[in-house]
Amino acid sequence: DDQFTFAQSLTEAAKGTSGVLLAISIPASESGDSGDKIVAGNAEEVGGANGLEALKRLQNVVRRVADQWRPASSDEAYHIVKQRLFKDADAAALASIGATARAYVEMYRKYTDDFPREARDAAYEDRIKRTYPIHPEMFDTLYEEWSSLERFQRTRGVLRLMSTVIHALWTGEDASPLIMPGSIPLATANVNAELTQYLQDSWKTIIDADVDGPNSEPGRIDKEKPLFGQRALTKRLARTVFFGAAPTIAPGSTHKGIGTQRVFLGTAVPGDVPGNFHAALTQLGDRATYFYSGSGKYWYDLQPNITRTAKDQAERLHKEDVWAEIVRRLQGQGRTRGDFAGVHVCPESNADIPDTDEARLVILHPKVAHKGKTDSEAKAFAQKATEQRGSANRTNRNTVVYLAADEARLEELNAATRDYLGWKHVLDNEADLDLTQNQKNQAAQRRDQADQTVTARLLQTFTWALVPTQPDPSSPFLIRETKVEGQSESLAERVSRRLGNDGDLSTRQAAATIRLAISKVPQIWKDGHVSLGALWGLYSQYPYMPRLRDRKVLNEGIVDMPMIWQTDAFALATGYDEATGRYIGLWAPTTDVKSLPPATTDTLLLVKPEVASKQIDEESAPKTSQEEQLAALVEQHGGGTERDPNAPKVDIVFPKPKTRFYGVKTLNSDKIAMDFKNIADEVIANLRADDCTELTVRIEIEATNQSGFGDGKVRAVSENARTLKFDQSGFEES
Repeated sequence: DDQFTFAQSLTEAAKGTSGVLLAISIPASESGDSGDKIVAGNAEEVGGANGLEALKRLQNVVRRVADQWRPASSDEAYHIVKQRLFKDADAAALASIGATARAYVEMYRKYTDDFPREARDAAYEDRIKRTYPIHPEMFDTLYEEWSSLERFQRTRGVLRLMSTVIHALWTGEDASPLIMPGSIPLATANVNAELTQYLQDSWKTIIDADVDGPNSEPGRIDKEKPLFGQRALTKRLARTVFFGAAPTIAPGSTHKGIGTQRVFLGTAVPGDVPGNFHAALTQLGDRATYFYSGSGKYWYDLQPNITRTAKDQAERLHKEDVWAEIVRRLQGQGRTRGDFAGVHVCPESNADIPDTDEARLVILHPKVAHKGKTDSEAKAFAQKATEQRGSANRTNRNTVVYLAADEARLEELNAATRDYLGWKHVLDNEADLDLTQNQKNQAAQRRDQADQTVTARLLQTFTWALVPTQPDPSSPFLIRETKVEGQSESLAERVSRRLGNDGDLSTRQAAATIRLAISKVPQIWKDGHVSLGALWGLYSQYPYMPRLRDRKVLNEGIVDMPMIWQTDAFALATGYDEATGRYIGLWAPTTDVKSLPPATTDTLLLVKPEVASKQIDEESAPKTSQEEQLAALVEQHGGGTERDPNAPKVDIVFPKPKTRFYGVKTLNSDKIAMDFKNIADEVIANLRADDCTELTVRIEIEATNQSGFGDGKVRAVSENARTLKFDQSGFEES
């Protein structure tokens, strides 16, 4: 009551006295924007409930006669701080200030996606000149975020803080072109104390550990990565995130965190590459204990984040647990077979690999990896598994191919798998860890990212195909390594394509190729023939023979007979009569035999061409009469050879020689080079052997695309065809 009476008397006296101005200032920590609104104030600053009541009554008294007054705005604060702390710039300084402002705005325009839109406008360049040497983002954060704290004074608080920061930077000889959130030396005691007086005491520990302490996590990251360390990149980003986000985590705050563009705006100086900022923030999120990110925003919080929990769990995992997860993922690869008849994933021993006569891919356990062209554990496993199944010898040695992990890449896969399992553990135990919804979202996001990383690295790690190979029947077999890469999501498809291109796995086999394989081992048909069952046994058992997917490939190949079978293939027979030495059901694709080939059973015989040709010629020769046979017999035993002059004359007709060869062959689009090489070696080479032969080889190409060829494809192919001087070429409409 006494205060009320005094205030009333004082205001009346000031009103009635010329030249007197009465100013009343009470630290209420309220904006007072509305002239007709009574400011509630802060009980801590005005003296509790009684102080609040006194403030309201004082406002009522003053309001009747006072001119309403507002605290300084952020624009006015620029001038207050500059007027109190800096002297006016001369002409040389103004030119330097203009150059600095221009350099910043040019950087913002160069990296348009990394900075806010307003920073690229010409008006922002003027703003930088007005606030120099303090970056506008510094003032904006102070007046928009820090002034929302109850104990922070909009004008006096900003002035005190900036005075402390500027003094610390001056004594530390900081060379930054502007004073920015990223350049605040939070490790300096005075600056640390000035900022944390408005926050809870626990923030001091967080700053030391995860923001700007001598042994802080950002400092360690910068030391480990010279690209970051030479510009203290991670530490500057951490300062910006703390300065911009610390006031936003107060209870009830609706906009926790600071957006990516605001982080970059408060950190980047000309010469920085914002692309590195993303990597540094990712490192900080992986390693800092109190650093959070989500929905495109970053912040520090008083509660430890779940990154440390996930990381600790990942480090505690035994290698067997990591391998078990890798094996689980590889099991899914077994569902896609590519050109193999089967895929076996991570057998514990060679006894787990079936001894069948079909081509199979064996994906080896990650504990046996391969390294370059060396004798590795994977190679030793493949050698033993090809020789034996358990304690018994393996029969079908030419049907197994192995895929092993690259030893160097395996370390990266193990690390990614540990990371995934760590985050999975956090989500699986969310109740015990008492996770907030934001922490659940963060854990789910990080788990999904780790899951994608493991999937990608799995395909990049299992890249060594180990193929049993035998140069010739007299040599021992060996394991040859082949690097397998590709775009397919299936390991089996990648291996199939590579082995198919190298001729180490075939899904189609022509009779001419089968003839070539038999010719490498002439003793196969030393009896003049070999049964289909015995031949397939050779294909599946011995690595010097071509590796076929299954028996069906051989069955289809032997009936894919060329017309010139005498030199390129063989004949077929259903049986052999040992008493007469003749073949039963002898079949060859001659022009006068239009019957279908016999059924491809184990007993079907592949007959040597010269043996088959002899029998076919004998069976096709015309029958002679009894008298001609008798005359031939008499002549054979020295009888008379005089001819009866009255006998009719017989004309002897000699067949016309064949003077022209032609052939058409459709090449396998997956193995064009191999098919063409076989044709060149076995057909063209034979024709060129005769100097009198005029040889013409033409290539006919036909390609169809139901959706239509693109304009770029049409131009490229047409131009190449003209350059190569095709006789005819062109694209047609359907």
